[in-house]
Amino acid sequence: MARRAALTQKQLALHADELGFEPRRAVRWLSPSQLINSGVQVAIAQQFADFADRRDVQAAYPQGVIAIDGSESDDELWFDFVADLGDGFDATYTIAHLLAEPQLTVREAADEDGERMLPRGSLLVMGGDEVYPTASDRAYADRTLGPYRAASADLPRRSGTLLALPGNHDWYDGLAAFLRLFARGLDFGAWRTVQRRSYFAVKLRPKWWLVAVDAQLGTTLDAPQLDYFRSTLWPELAEGDAIILCTASPYWETTPYDADAFDTTGWFEKNILRNRLSDPGDPNSPLVPTGAKVRLWLSGDHHHYSRYEQTDASTGDAAAPDPRRTQLITNGLGGAYTMGIDRLAPSLQLPDPQSRPAPEPDEVVDFQAGRVRFPGPKLARRMNGLLASPLTRYWLPRRNPLFATSMGIGMLLLVGVLWLGDLAVRAFHVHWADSTRAAWGDALIAIAVVFVVLPLAAVLASGYTSWRRGRARRRRGARVQREQGFGVLSFVVAYLSALVIVGGLFLLSAVDLWDLWGVAWIAIIAVVGGLLGSQAFALVVLFSPPSAIGDFKATGLAYEDGKGFLRVHLDPASDSLTVYPIVIDRTVHSWSLDPLPGSAASPVPASGEWPVPRLIEDPIMVAREGFGGSALA
Repeated sequence: MARRAALTQKQLALHADELGFEPRRAVRWLSPSQLINSGVQVAIAQQFADFADRRDVQAAYPQGVIAIDGSESDDELWFDFVADLGDGFDATYTIAHLLAEPQLTVREAADEDGERMLPRGSLLVMGGDEVYPTASDRAYADRTLGPYRAASADLPRRSGTLLALPGNHDWYDGLAAFLRLFARGLDFGAWRTVQRRSYFAVKLRPKWWLVAVDAQLGTTLDAPQLDYFRSTLWPELAEGDAIILCTASPYWETTPYDADAFDTTGWFEKNILRNRLSDPGDPNSPLVPTGAKVRLWLSGDHHHYSRYEQTDASTGDAAAPDPRRTQLITNGLGGAYTMGIDRLAPSLQLPDPQSRPAPEPDEVVDFQAGRVRFPGPKLARRMNGLLASPLTRYWLPRRNPLFATSMGIGMLLLVGVLWLGDLAVRAFHVHWADSTRAAWGDALIAIAVVFVVLPLAAVLASGYTSWRRGRARRRRGARVQREQGFGVLSFVVAYLSALVIVGGLFLLSAVDLWDLWGVAWIAIIAVVGGLLGSQAFALVVLFSPPSAIGDFKATGLAYEDGKGFLRVHLDPASDSLTVYPIVIDRTVHSWSLDPLPGSAASPVPASGEWPVPRLIEDPIMVAREGFGGSALA
């Protein structure tokens, strides 16, 4: 197909009237204004969520077990799981188009020449963080609803069902915009919304359930939500039922660093799904089994693909595929920046033996990491290197221009401080007779500042590390705390060293600030200092351990390629479901407009070809019946 006139996302935004929404660029997380805004939003959400918990208000909205088409039949079901969408237009719209395709041709994981056809899911589950950076009606309209509506414009109205679970970014406005969009029965492009609350229980097929729990920024579960699940699930769950449990964050991935991270989710699985009160009217009555088991755990929030599978209960072997194993799958590739996998542990124990209260030994289940993750080590190394590569569009100053600007301003401020110090010294008649001695004297002043400032920075970094350790006593391992201190300290040292170098050059030049050359020199300091400071930060981030400052690798890069979702096939006839982890290695970045009836238009690739998705790994089969036993798997 012939290539059309190419439009970037920025140029496409000029056609907002035709599109019905404004395509937005990916969030620049290292922009100073964005950093400040995000910090304020997080602080407000964490401090005041308990005082304005909209989950309590949702109790007024009636909602029972959600039944979808065919829930009482033995017909097969295809559904999709996508999470962490609603960021940049290019990635979000590319994934939305793939989800809307009636038939999707997917390359096999091991054989690039092999292909398989996967039909479109009749149910779409959004697993959290449906918009970035913070929720609002306008943000949802431009970053989420608009792209999905345009991608499904050719589909019949209400040809699919949509269910959405809120993530932390959906919670930053107290969940107000989320509920207006997803819990009022409105159409979402070609999908219909059916939920009335931010959590739900869905009967997919006989003996198969989908449960989504809203833990509100990782806090405790509210009483109305627990009452909902008790009243809807306890009368329905029966021996041999299989549950797919969706959580807004993969708390299992965090347990190697925080032993208590899985506590709330583990309590819900044990006390609501796997067991029930023998007398629902008596909270002190003993627990009795429901007969149901969580066979598949799904989550987003971490922007990568990873999988942990239960170790064989008898042999401890996780090498051979076995559909009886419980699977823990994280897939947050729906549209936000791609994250690395360097913090993932090779194995897990759930519930964590070191959590509080400590679980009984027979409750602990071993899980082993799957052999394939995304991004893989090779792509992860390439991604990280881009942040400090001046010749790419992902170079930190180019990707985050306001960050470089703030660095330049910081350079000027420090140079000003050094210059004022120099003036103060000269005011006390400490000067040198000739220009050579004066230059050396100015250099010594700059060095003295370095030896004053850097020890002070080290003290502050040590204090920060101690404060962090005191704030997170349950976080495991002094190694993690040392990494946090190393990240902060290395950033301070590299940044201030770069500033002092430029400031020292300024002092040695002995330029008169008030003439034309002085103004030019100040401009040079701002530009060179901004670039130098940004590059120093990029290098520190690149070589920092995978915590604290090291996490800026992903946010600073805002890598928009490598996006995907899960397509799940539930076959009641075989008593199993199959998970197909799908990814596209490169999203569309060059667009053209196709006219639609009326004055509307739909974006299409300028090349005329959509990217061909592939499987990240071979399909994962999960049987309805597991190994049995009283534990969570």
